[in-house]
Amino acid sequence: LQRYFFLKILISTAFFYIKKHFFFDYFVNNVHFLLSLNGFSTEL
Repeated sequence: LQRYFFLKILISTAFFYIKKHFFFDYFVNNVHFLLSLNGFSTEL
């Protein structure tokens, strides 16, 4: 039971970090897209 609980915490933590990283990449790509629409040329 203890090992299952630890595994559950590990999976939820990994899922949280993956989701956070995905949203960060999505945010950066959106900002870069908006800047390129406005005529700014940024190297990200």
